[in-house]
Amino acid sequence: IFEDTDLLAVSKPPFLRTNPVHRFCGKSLTNMLVGYLQPDKTPPPYIIHRLDQNTSGVFLCTKNAKAAANLQAVWHSPSCSKAYLAVVHIPQPPAEFEVGQEVVIDAPIGRETNLADDVKRIVDLNGQSARTCFCVLARSESTALVSAVLLESGRTHQIRVHAMHGGFPLVGDGLYGGDGNKDTAGIDRVALHAWKLCFIHPTTGVNTQITAPLPE
Repeated sequence: IFEDTDLLAVSKPPFLRTNPVHRFCGKSLTNMLVGYLQPDKTPPPYIIHRLDQNTSGVFLCTKNAKAAANLQAVWHSPSCSKAYLAVVHIPQPPAEFEVGQEVVIDAPIGRETNLADDVKRIVDLNGQSARTCFCVLARSESTALVSAVLLESGRTHQIRVHAMHGGFPLVGDGLYGGDGNKDTAGIDRVALHAWKLCFIHPTTGVNTQITAPLPE
C-alpha cells in the first residue's frame, strides 16, 4: 500500500503472524517481505513494530538501518499517530455510549503472571504506562464501531486490555471479556484492524499518512 526507497508498508491480513517464532512452523509476514525484496537484492526489512497474529491492517517496515533508527526514535512520540478500528460490545447503560463520544482510558498495563510465556495482560498499577482514546463512530443496539488511538505507548494488547477495563470489550475477544464464539459473535477473530498510520517520513521530513482498507 506504500513503497519508496526507504519504506515499505503492506496491508497485513488476519491470521498471519508478523515474525517467525521457533514454537511455530509455516509462513510469517516477515518472511514474505524478505521474499518480496530479494529480487531487487534489497537487504531484509528492518521491523519497526508488530501486529498480533489475528489483527489486520497497516504494517510498516524500512529498507535500511538509518530510516529504521529515525522511525524508532519517534515511534512512541506524538508525531507518530496510530489509529485502529474495532467493534466492541456496548457497555450498560448504553445511553452513555453515543456516536461521537470519546473515552480516554489511562491505565498502566502489566503481565497477568510472571511467566515469560504468558501473553495475557491486565491493568496493573505497577505496570507500564499506557493511554488510549476511543471514539464511537457508529453503533447498533448491542455493538459499536470505534476508533482507538494510542495516545501513549503501544503495550502488548493495549487496546484490548483498555477496552475491557472501560467496560466495552472487543467482539471476538474471548481472552479479554468479549464474545469469543464465532457463531454468536459473527467473527472468527478479534475485531481489531490497524487502520491508519501518520508519521513524519524519516528521510524526506514530509508528513505521511498510510491507511489500510478493511479486509473482506
